[in-house]
Amino acid sequence: MDAFYTANNAFRANLKSLFRTLLASDVRFSQVKVAGRDDDKVYGLTFCRGDLSDDQCRTCLKTSMQEILQQCSRDTTIADLYRNYCFLRYSYKDFYGYSESGDSSGAYSVENATEPQLFSDALGRLMGSLIKTAVNGSTTMFAAESVNYTSSNKIYGLMQCTGDITKDDCQRCLDNSSSEISTRYSGSVGVTQYATSCVIRYELFPFYNTTAVRKLSSPSLPTTPAAPVTPPPAEAASGSTGGKIKLWIIITITSLASLFSFSFLYFLWIKRQRLARQKKEKLHVGQQILGIKTDEENSLEFSLYDFSHIANATNHFSSENKLGEGGFGPVYKGQLPDGLEIAAKRLGARSGQGLVEFKNEIQVIAKLQHRNLVALLGYCIQGEEKILIYEYMPNKSLDFFLFDKSRGAMLDWGKRFRIIEGIAQGVLYLHEHSRLRIIHRDLKASNILLDRDMNPKISDFGMARIFGSNETQANTNRVVGTYGYMSPEYAFGGLFSIKSDVFSFGVLLLEIVSGKRNAGSHQYGNSLNLLGYTWELWEEGKWFELIDASLGDEYDKDEILKCINVALMCVQENAMDRPTMSDIITMLSGESTSLPDPKQPAFFNLRITTEVEKPSDLIETCSVNNVTITAPYGR
Repeated sequence: MDAFYTANNAFRANLKSLFRTLLASDVRFSQVKVAGRDDDKVYGLTFCRGDLSDDQCRTCLKTSMQEILQQCSRDTTIADLYRNYCFLRYSYKDFYGYSESGDSSGAYSVENATEPQLFSDALGRLMGSLIKTAVNGSTTMFAAESVNYTSSNKIYGLMQCTGDITKDDCQRCLDNSSSEISTRYSGSVGVTQYATSCVIRYELFPFYNTTAVRKLSSPSLPTTPAAPVTPPPAEAASGSTGGKIKLWIIITITSLASLFSFSFLYFLWIKRQRLARQKKEKLHVGQQILGIKTDEENSLEFSLYDFSHIANATNHFSSENKLGEGGFGPVYKGQLPDGLEIAAKRLGARSGQGLVEFKNEIQVIAKLQHRNLVALLGYCIQGEEKILIYEYMPNKSLDFFLFDKSRGAMLDWGKRFRIIEGIAQGVLYLHEHSRLRIIHRDLKASNILLDRDMNPKISDFGMARIFGSNETQANTNRVVGTYGYMSPEYAFGGLFSIKSDVFSFGVLLLEIVSGKRNAGSHQYGNSLNLLGYTWELWEEGKWFELIDASLGDEYDKDEILKCINVALMCVQENAMDRPTMSDIITMLSGESTSLPDPKQPAFFNLRITTEVEKPSDLIETCSVNNVTITAPYGR
């Protein structure tokens, strides 16, 4: 059986039909068989983490399905329980009911517990309780809870099995995975271990929706039944006065209890309706301020937060909670009452950006759903305050690791190549697979955020532009972006297209390979920047001298050679000579190392000012096009 299928054969048609059927059914657990010839039959399964809503689950699955259709594989499992909380599997083989716990993978935090023995004991108790709840106490085979390991610290854990296996197989899968965690990741404060049939995760923070978990573990409030008619006691039947009094007391108490219960439930319903109406009105006001349409097609898929809630979550924007600062303004870490960690980007009073960029980022990112794009959870607009609320990325941004010698060693070549592939998939989605074609215009290392297991997510869409389906390029009199990442046609002429992002991706690719910035005062031999230095080494056949020394000898020679070749193709002077993101992904993932020879790159002999020395948004300059590059030196 071939591992892949062709673009237009019967298997792909059946696969697309399978996906439509899965989405139309109960997305939390579905089993569907698609009819066809023996070789073209497809089996599928989906489910989502127990604390997720149906809408969140369906959105996650749609994104995974879009990516799968690009891979042309006949047998695939997409397990995004750690990042996007959904699970999708399909195969040409019937896999229902087969527990495959041996095929597992994991991600873990490099940080170890400060009280290792206390942590280990508490983790053991948590694992045992979670397995018991998942296997015996839940029809969905899902469990999430926490335990204290010091007086002020908790461990939060989650377990879940796929719905196609028995509870005995579920326990076997969870036992095997928990044993592997204790063997491979002992002492780590955060681990995710998922097999084909089960998943385990624990952290030192509440990563799941604690409110939803409480609802799952608590029975629903029952409807108040009609008051039962209590038969009269024997004394009442015989005409006893005492019996009549007792009967009257019983009926009165029962009636009052029923009336109180009904009134309480009615009060709760009224309060819920009022809160929902207030939230809707506030959201409508916020959208009117931003000038965003509110019809069903263009409605925003995230929340409007109160300023007081964000202030409390960030400890009133304290310096201890500050994660960093960009051209937009400072970014703060926060935690909402339900335990969700957030990153709040607050528009600075003196920021070069304003309502236009704020509105632009909301409008653009509202249309995006992809695992390699950072998720916008909501926004806050109150008086002069304008705040964007994002999912929190615990490992900060790519530049935090890449351009630091000690931290750079934490990015081995395997991690770097996965980051490259993830960025490429994210940009491809923007250019070709999102609802509208989007040009990011500020793709750089500091705008690539990293989650706990170092998966990249593209951020900062304040400069992004939306293209119509028939548009291929546009021109602007206001050039914005970052020195060293701009394509020549954009920097000098204001012309931008998808090939502008390709140029930026090429620069970023060289920085990931070398661990050096393109812009700045690095020593590049006879060259004045990283592009020229790379070309110089390429021409002399010494490309291996570009490789970051912190990688040592632990890297794939063919993969790095391929990355340098592709990067040089991306930074060509003429935009027409650059590949598309689709071409780039094909070249990076292909087995062949035979690629077209690149030409001399753009900005070959220009000294480019470092990003640290100049702001990322170029607004108040003396240059006509807002770009300042020093005069070239002769070679």
